[in-house]
Amino acid sequence: MFSVSVPWALAVAKATELVAASGGMSTSDDGTSIALAAFVEEPGKLVPLAVVTLVAPGRARRLAAVDWALLGYAAGAGFTAAEDGARRLAPQGMLASLLGGDKGLDYSLNAWTAGSFRLWNSDGLLGRFMASGGPSPLAVGHHVSTMTVAMAVGLGIVLWRTGRPLGRVVAWVLPAVALVQVVVDHAAYNASVASLTSVSWLDSDDPLVYWLGAVWQVSGRGNNAIAYSVVLFGLCLLADARRRLRTGALGVTAGEAPRVPSMTAIGGPAFVRAPIEAVVALVVLSYSDLVVIARGYADRRMTRSQRMIEGRLTAAQVMAARRDAMAATTPGVEPTARRVFALITLVVWALTGLVCLWCGVVVAQAIGSSLLFGDSDSGFFAGLLDELATWWDSLGPTGQLLVTALGVMLLMSAGSTFALAMGAVGVLTWAAAHGHGLASFIHNPAAATSSYLSNVTPGQLAWDLLDFALTFIPGSVFGAGAHTIARTTARDMAATRTALRQAAAADRYAKDIPELFRQHEARKAAKQAAIEELAGSIPKNYSPSNFTRTQIEDTREMLRNQGHSKRIIEELDKKADAVSVARKELTDAGTRIGEAGGEKYLTEQGYHIPDEFRTDNVTVNGGTAPRGWADGMALSPDGGELVVSEYKGVTAELSRTPVNTRFEGKALQGSPAYARDHMLSDPRFAQYFHDHPEVWEGVKNGSIRLNAKTIYTRTPDLTEIGDQPFSLTPEVTQALQQAIDNL
Repeated sequence: MFSVSVPWALAVAKATELVAASGGMSTSDDGTSIALAAFVEEPGKLVPLAVVTLVAPGRARRLAAVDWALLGYAAGAGFTAAEDGARRLAPQGMLASLLGGDKGLDYSLNAWTAGSFRLWNSDGLLGRFMASGGPSPLAVGHHVSTMTVAMAVGLGIVLWRTGRPLGRVVAWVLPAVALVQVVVDHAAYNASVASLTSVSWLDSDDPLVYWLGAVWQVSGRGNNAIAYSVVLFGLCLLADARRRLRTGALGVTAGEAPRVPSMTAIGGPAFVRAPIEAVVALVVLSYSDLVVIARGYADRRMTRSQRMIEGRLTAAQVMAARRDAMAATTPGVEPTARRVFALITLVVWALTGLVCLWCGVVVAQAIGSSLLFGDSDSGFFAGLLDELATWWDSLGPTGQLLVTALGVMLLMSAGSTFALAMGAVGVLTWAAAHGHGLASFIHNPAAATSSYLSNVTPGQLAWDLLDFALTFIPGSVFGAGAHTIARTTARDMAATRTALRQAAAADRYAKDIPELFRQHEARKAAKQAAIEELAGSIPKNYSPSNFTRTQIEDTREMLRNQGHSKRIIEELDKKADAVSVARKELTDAGTRIGEAGGEKYLTEQGYHIPDEFRTDNVTVNGGTAPRGWADGMALSPDGGELVVSEYKGVTAELSRTPVNTRFEGKALQGSPAYARDHMLSDPRFAQYFHDHPEVWEGVKNGSIRLNAKTIYTRTPDLTEIGDQPFSLTPEVTQALQQAIDNL
């Protein structure tokens, strides 16, 4: 996200210029630097997040609220690295010198302590001069403002999923308020800078500027932005902790890890109990995770380097437990849920972007070329790049090498690899060396391109291409190489988590299946009673077969012709219906036993059943796989086998009536041809292979075996298995590939 957002800042800068030009303004106008910089940049920084939800909606739906915070921070930090990195490297203007003295602007990527701009300090000369003007305006960095909006989005998703009317209203209001707040703070701070570090612009007669200032004043002149961000981050932590608590064993990292105590004894309404549960869960789970990770670093049987490796692997397992918990608490049936999520994201983002652009143009035109008087430092990307290039050229070759080495050293000391540090610094130094050209391109792409092509020499073109390739094309020698490491404790932890998940699922089935068999016995007794009651009422010369669904109409007509009363015919109708209903309920009970027993067996054997193939997630045909669908699908623990499953309960057997297939004529249920045809007719297979291309490649090249597995659940303790290994025919492979491509 960070690496994508750095070049994306160039696109946002160009978009700002284009919007200004479409409104009859230039980048030097105060209206552009104040309004458009806020109304275009703030929603523009959210575009990479929107792209993530459109490209990977399933993954985005499973994100924790804190994940949204981190994505927002990374997106904003990338913008900061591009824009404010250039600002800090460029020579200081008069305003920057006044604000920061010899140190320049007090700014860093630290989100809550040093990551902000403040126009004056209360104990400084300018602060004493402006004492009557109220508190100094403050603008948080791009990383803080973008993270704030992203956290509001994450919490909005959590609130929407509560299903409560108030929660769903707040789910929409919270992100909207957060976006308005960061836009207002950004625009108002820029207005104060344009007013030569004063807030005299608040006295403007323009109604749009007045309302902008009024909202800014009420919200604390930007001074509360950090507090808002901290509060939202705390709420994200609490929401995620409670989600993880709800998953039981799925949220547990290790069997011996500290567990969250039960809060059921507290009692009281949910709105009182839920916050207490969240706080307790956050404290206990945080402590538990730290203990488990520390254990990975503390095994004295290993060398120091091995302990470092083991600790990082253990931390990865803790993160995996957290991801499992988030996935388990994500509602909806795939793939419909992810498609709806992506569609909503597209619509909301498009509307938000259009509204922000319209508001930005209106406010910018109201401000015009000058808010009050005077010029400020170059604050747009094009101007910053020009200044950066001038500074870079003044360093000379030796100074440029020293700056590059210093940047690499600082990034490596912060934990980056050498390849990553070289890449990041390389991008910045490339931008510095080509700053004049980039600035010209941002101002006028067509003219800059034409000028370059008409003046460049073959040698210069070759050098520029090599320069670009060495900077931006990944896979250099610095990133080559790999090594194998020991994974003992992390492997043990992974096995423990797998066992916990399987035990939790098996425990649920162990409770459900006996109850399903009891229900089956009750349905069986009800069916027998209904048959006996009907048999006792059947007139002479008739049999129970005359009162089936296919014969009841003819039987009713014959009874009327023979003079039977309307009341008797209606009673026979009701009793015949009761028999039909009892038969169907008995069949459904057996089907549910087969489904639960089949999934229990697969889970106990370590198979992974994708969510879309779980019987609980079938939303059509009354919750049972309809004709043409497979009963289920699962992957073996090692990923080397894909099972197309048929579930049979109690006395049910595979049908002996052949059915038509698309390519192989008639086939019996449970046969390889039957399984192949169901992989075509069941849309879940194409969607799953589309979303997991590595599985589809394994199926095609034969590294993943296919098996038509029939699971018979005869009693709570007796399960019979039938296996039919198979492979795909060329026709089926081609048809499945076409279905995948159509998605």
